[in-house]
Amino acid sequence: MLKRKISDSKKLGALGSDSARLLYTWIIPWLDVEGRHTADPDLIKGRIFPKIASFTPQKIEQYLKELDKIELIILYKIKDDAYLQLKKFHSEQKINRMKEAVTKIPPPPQDSRPAPEDSGPALENSLLSLSLSSSLRLSKSLNKEKEKDQEKKRNVPNQIDIDLTQLLINKILENDIRSSSCRKMTEENQRTWIDDCRKLREIDERTPAEIKAIIEWCQNDNFWKANILSMGTLRKKFDRLFLQAKRDTGEDDLSGIRAWLKEQGAIK
Repeated sequence: MLKRKISDSKKLGALGSDSARLLYTWIIPWLDVEGRHTADPDLIKGRIFPKIASFTPQKIEQYLKELDKIELIILYKIKDDAYLQLKKFHSEQKINRMKEAVTKIPPPPQDSRPAPEDSGPALENSLLSLSLSSSLRLSKSLNKEKEKDQEKKRNVPNQIDIDLTQLLINKILENDIRSSSCRKMTEENQRTWIDDCRKLREIDERTPAEIKAIIEWCQNDNFWKANILSMGTLRKKFDRLFLQAKRDTGEDDLSGIRAWLKEQGAIK
């Protein structure tokens, strides 16, 4: 997603050629959910510039180095494979992780990951990104705990619980970007939210489709969006929310929220 303010970018303006600027903008639609892509010049040539003869692999490699030098991207290698990470990706993109494939590209080494930048409300949202492959380091910290104390058998959260928790966070912030429950969230709170989601699935036997549907519904309801501000509260109120959400205007009427829940796969 390109925004008008790209025209005012000092870093893009400082690049030595329009070709480097074109590479930067044209590669954006090809980035994965974490803002990553292969940095192999031959693959970039074949995928992104197959019709432009002047963009040779050698030129592309030069432009990538320019972008890396000016800190618009991060170039890095994992074993023998070259990759790139777009800086400020999450501050400029609004990602629906429920609809995106999990990245297959490993993150940059820890010391070269992009530092958080002050980019307004969008960045506040992105800092709460809970993808297993993101820089949140949530699953890594849980893995360390598991290695240190195997007898506790603490489960590492799976992607379903992470994505559903991220969905709730996104919806809360859409309703109130200054929500303290999200903006002041600690790593421990994140683990608690995700574990509450797991309990909602495994103990309360609610399906991911049901949870997703009720998150969407309650955060669009004028009353409930002001009262469901954590995954723990969602779990406590889930039965009531579900019954209220699927209530329709007549015994045989499948209009309104009941029909919507049916489309979401939450009810038959």
